[in-house]
Amino acid sequence: MAISARSPYLPTLIGLGFAASVGLTLFPQIGCKSSRPLPTAKAPPTANGLPEESEAAATISPPPSPASPQPTIACAANQVPIPGGTFWLGDEEIGRHAHQVTLAPYCMDKTEVTVAAFRACVQAHKCRPPSATVDWKGITPKDKAKWSQFCNWGKRGFDQHPMNCVDWDQATEYCAATGGRLPTEDEWEYAACGNDDRIFPWGKQPPDVTRLNACGGECASMAKERFDENWETMYTGDDGWTSTSPVGNYPKGASPFGILDMAGNVWEWTVDIFSVNDQGPGDSPRGPQPNTPYRTIRGGGWNSNAAARVRTASADGNGPDSRNFSVGFRCARGVKNSDGT
Repeated sequence: MAISARSPYLPTLIGLGFAASVGLTLFPQIGCKSSRPLPTAKAPPTANGLPEESEAAATISPPPSPASPQPTIACAANQVPIPGGTFWLGDEEIGRHAHQVTLAPYCMDKTEVTVAAFRACVQAHKCRPPSATVDWKGITPKDKAKWSQFCNWGKRGFDQHPMNCVDWDQATEYCAATGGRLPTEDEWEYAACGNDDRIFPWGKQPPDVTRLNACGGECASMAKERFDENWETMYTGDDGWTSTSPVGNYPKGASPFGILDMAGNVWEWTVDIFSVNDQGPGDSPRGPQPNTPYRTIRGGGWNSNAAARVRTASADGNGPDSRNFSVGFRCARGVKNSDGT
């Protein structure tokens, strides 16, 4: 595997060759813009682990429309209600086709799914036991051993870290087992950026160690010590974590809806297929389609060293059967997808 000074394991805006070597297909899409304001929902308290049987008190109750009444959706205790409506995604100025999307009300997990939550699902016999190893097409035994050390499953002290090294099917199964589904791309992006043209979930200020877990000085030091490799960093300073951090660790990086970790920590699976070309106007969710090789991941990871990778509308593609050390997920709840999930 060729080693780049930019980072030997990080997909960058020009690192096509290496992106393939770590199971990521790199076709970045960047931008976030909305056309009109929508009401901001108040987030319920955080709750780690599996959603409780009783629903959270907060529910989404949009104003009824005579032509098309909106449903009331009860969110789980660990979720945030997001109002529905029609708005604009994309931004022509930074290379992404702006288009209108209509969303029904939905709920989004406040944080990424944790190791503890996934273990509870396994113990309840609703989820398959995961493998604490990475895997993707073309991986060598040497690289598998190298990158599997960053998988969180089975590690002492990592219960509140995001569950990573899971493929698209495992993430889908967990969400279904806990009463939800993976979010669509449009749902994920709107939950991350809202409607005030922010570049990052917290606003327009550049990333720093107080807002997210990406590749800072701690990441570069770890790479030098373990691998004798030089990795570039996103920001100066030390964010405190050489790989993933516990979920919800950066409240200053919250989205306008109060959702945490929408930038950094781990990329997140979505239900949608990945396309290099921006999609046109339409309703969301679009959902997956058969015979497509990649699913979309969002948000950037702990190993991201370029600010563009953690912008609210940055997207990448990952093979659905890949298990990657920098990919995890969160769940949504709301209207059904086009595939019935």
